[in-house]
Amino acid sequence: MAFVNESDSSDWEDVPLVALKRKAPDVKQPPRKRSAEVAPVSKATAKGERVSSARARTSAVPVSSKRKRIASSGSSSSPASSSSPSSAESKSENSAPPSSGSDCDAKDSSQSDVGSDSESESAAGAAVNGRKKQKTRHGATPARVHKERHRARHVHRFGDEDDHYDADNGSQEIKWQSLVHKGVCFPPPYEPHRKPLLYKGERCMLEPEAEEIATFYATKIGTTHVQNEKFNENFFDDFRACLVSIKSQYASRIKKFVLCDFSIIRAHLDSIRAKQKEKTPAERKAEREADADRLREYTVAQVDGRMEKVGNFRVEPPGLFLGRGDHPLTGKVKKRIMPEDITINVGRTDPVPPCPVPGHRWGQIVHNQTATWLASWKDSITGGMKYVFLGASSTFKGQSDQAKYEKARTLEKHVGAIRKAYTKGMRSSELCLKQLSVASYLIDKLALRMGNEKGEDEADTVGCCSLRVEHLRFLKENRIELDFLGKDSIRYLNVVVVDPLVYETLESFCSGKKPGDSVFDAIHSTKLNKHFQKFMPGLSAKVFRTYNASRTLDNLLHMSTPEAMTTDAMVEFYNKANKEVAILCNHQKSQSVSFNDQLERLVERKADLVKQLKQLERRETLDGDHVIVVAHEHVKPLFTPEMNMKEREEEKERVSKLDKQRVEKKVAIKLIESTVERTKQRIEKIDLQIRMKSDLKNVALGTSKLNYNDPRITVAWCKKHSLPIEKVFSSSLLQKFSWAMSTSEDFRF
Repeated sequence: MAFVNESDSSDWEDVPLVALKRKAPDVKQPPRKRSAEVAPVSKATAKGERVSSARARTSAVPVSSKRKRIASSGSSSSPASSSSPSSAESKSENSAPPSSGSDCDAKDSSQSDVGSDSESESAAGAAVNGRKKQKTRHGATPARVHKERHRARHVHRFGDEDDHYDADNGSQEIKWQSLVHKGVCFPPPYEPHRKPLLYKGERCMLEPEAEEIATFYATKIGTTHVQNEKFNENFFDDFRACLVSIKSQYASRIKKFVLCDFSIIRAHLDSIRAKQKEKTPAERKAEREADADRLREYTVAQVDGRMEKVGNFRVEPPGLFLGRGDHPLTGKVKKRIMPEDITINVGRTDPVPPCPVPGHRWGQIVHNQTATWLASWKDSITGGMKYVFLGASSTFKGQSDQAKYEKARTLEKHVGAIRKAYTKGMRSSELCLKQLSVASYLIDKLALRMGNEKGEDEADTVGCCSLRVEHLRFLKENRIELDFLGKDSIRYLNVVVVDPLVYETLESFCSGKKPGDSVFDAIHSTKLNKHFQKFMPGLSAKVFRTYNASRTLDNLLHMSTPEAMTTDAMVEFYNKANKEVAILCNHQKSQSVSFNDQLERLVERKADLVKQLKQLERRETLDGDHVIVVAHEHVKPLFTPEMNMKEREEEKERVSKLDKQRVEKKVAIKLIESTVERTKQRIEKIDLQIRMKSDLKNVALGTSKLNYNDPRITVAWCKKHSLPIEKVFSSSLLQKFSWAMSTSEDFRF
């Protein structure tokens, strides 16, 4: 697959996206509006009535649906309501174009990036846990048990029945009338182990609160985190603060991190892991089944009477914050989230889930029918909101995904005008307009993220608007090198050929500035987003990324016709196209530790098969009506059902040290031809595996499939070439994109 790195200044809109990018080296009732209703716990009304507090208590008695619910009239002031994802999305994705006039002259009331390219990939890719059948009440009749199990097995997925694409997804419309769920699952309380911390060699029996934090650190011993000075500094600051706050007897003694020894605590943790490994597979299976039974009620919710899977219903446990990349808050202690920190979103007449922690109650109960989240709380480190949503295969998520890709397809109608506008804008004498135009070019052609200003407590990651002079290097022949840390502190290193006007304009932006100065000093992300709204409602950098990623995949898959390819070759063809999308979006991964070993095994296996093929073709060793084929194979581990995990690992290690054994195989002469053909196919398959493993060692294909490639492109292509969709989509993606499975093979993005 050849890609041209050239640019034509006279007609940029016709330049293929990938033609401007060079790969860097390895490296979802009715439209009736209603404001959200909020009932803060323990808050009195004007008549002195308690608002919803009784509903949030921990009593196991079912809450009556006839209980009076009094919602605060000023619901718009509720944090949970105002900060719902739907509201935020509506503001950014469905806002009308700004009034005419220069974006450069507009005074922005906020410096926040209204339509910024913040991506919640982890929520989109959350795993759905537990079984489909619903936990029944004690004493239920067999008929009722059967009915409940039958209903639970039929968990609704978007696209199953009469679901349709909602063009107003993300707006302030009513999303549901009834919402019933079981709330969230909390991690177990901390159990003190009473193992001491050594300080200056002396044993310090810490109080449970401090012991827990020390144990957090001990779990990280042996990882690269403890080699990070900032990680250790942040941890010790919070550890010391805990000692002082609980008035520990060691608060005045433990003052230096380097004098702390966590080895005894670490040894205790290692012994626990060893005991866990000693359990037999049957014991471990029984534990998993018991855990699944306990959590089953959390895995489903009822939305207007239909059963939907819940995404990640677990509250994250306390621990040490790691962050992504070089995060300045790494090592800080994440506090334990309590029920009082949780806001529960349920239907107005639906029962509130009982609080599972004795002696506690939910922080807030809201009835926000414009939001699709079930529960929320504030992150103790970053201050951002965490949400519990329905699963990836739910109606809401399916509608949201479909709306996202339809919006990206709509960009096709406007992209020509946008490109002409920024081409003209680069020749403007107004600095602000010139910078808006160049930034638009970079976001369009290089799929850069928007880029926002970062605070001191955030990682110094960079996007288009936050590029600094030090991130650009101007080379010969209109080539520019971009080198900066992008999202999650992943390095973006790319050399691109740009139009001479772009080269000249960017160079003028950098002229006379210091390395740490901003390239686009006359604009910011909010201003650029408002500029985008002129051309298309809801247009943002992420829409550009989705458009360009999907457009690239669609074009590459239709560059040639793979009718004569084998199934494995077609998968390789698809992966190569998806690889270009991943490179475009800078989706990288670090090479796995076991990469070389895996590659070596494949090479050895191929060499052995080649030798066997030669013996079969030459029929060198005959034994009556058979040909004897000599092979050298690795010794297989001898596992028994009684073995625990530790014993299994020891057996694996034992055989890994053994040399290959000589094995003789007999092949009937009449079966030689078919055996030769099968051997050739196996060699060809291993060749493909070797090439794919080498080509994709530093490229992450999953992110583009999950978030940027319109799944209808893949479904249509697979149908057209009779390739099973399971070959390119995992089971989780098949569930997430169930709405796309009926796509016709004639679909083009």
